[in-house]
Amino acid sequence: MKTSVRILVLVVLTALLAVRAQAQFTISSLPITITTPGTYTLTKNLSYNGATGNAITINAGSVTIDFAGFGINGLGAGTATQANGIYAFNRSTLTIRNGQIAGFRYGITLDGSFNANANNTGNVIENMRLTYNTYMGILTVKARANRISDCIVSNTGRSPAGAVIVASAYGIYCEGLNAGAINVIKENQVSGTGDKVAEYPFGISATFSVVLNNQVSDAYYGVYATSSKYRDNITMDCTVPFSGGTNLGGNN
Repeated sequence: MKTSVRILVLVVLTALLAVRAQAQFTISSLPITITTPGTYTLTKNLSYNGATGNAITINAGSVTIDFAGFGINGLGAGTATQANGIYAFNRSTLTIRNGQIAGFRYGITLDGSFNANANNTGNVIENMRLTYNTYMGILTVKARANRISDCIVSNTGRSPAGAVIVASAYGIYCEGLNAGAINVIKENQVSGTGDKVAEYPFGISATFSVVLNNQVSDAYYGVYATSSKYRDNITMDCTVPFSGGTNLGGNN
């Protein structure tokens, strides 16, 4: 009997290890559509020159994209691009980390619906560098319990040559689903957004979120909070450093 139990345990463990092994994937070309949960790791820097669509589409939950220090580049599509670097709709427990995204209209888009029971829940964007994305660096819509942290978002709405492409751009835009959403935006560095003289670009715009310990510079609105709370943020060279929401102190 003991031998039979041991054999059964070994079979189960072997099956679990096989499943885990199958859940490791690589990304070596673009575009790619992800339909299976697991961890996807870039193997090199990649380019996507399409002016529409998505370089990476996530059509599954429980997906981790680990850039492993590499990046995806959409600058070849030009400044009129409408493409997304990464796009997901109503997906949960996603993690996007450790890389660079440049030259898309939206660097990262985690979209969601108005349905309170929909997904876009428990997602993490961390340690990403997003630059020269023409409208938004990071966009999350109808989000619940999402976290954006330790990212560097620069030159959103601007070209590598310094021209303003979209005057009213957003570095980070996090729209929470409702008052119980509790999204967290913390310890990000956001600089150079749109054209702060002629229009109203936003460094960080947050709804139903907590905004903590970020540094924002060179935007019209530094932190624009709607039904949100913020604390210990620093702004420089922003026309309106802080607006709306509840100031919990320590902001400068």
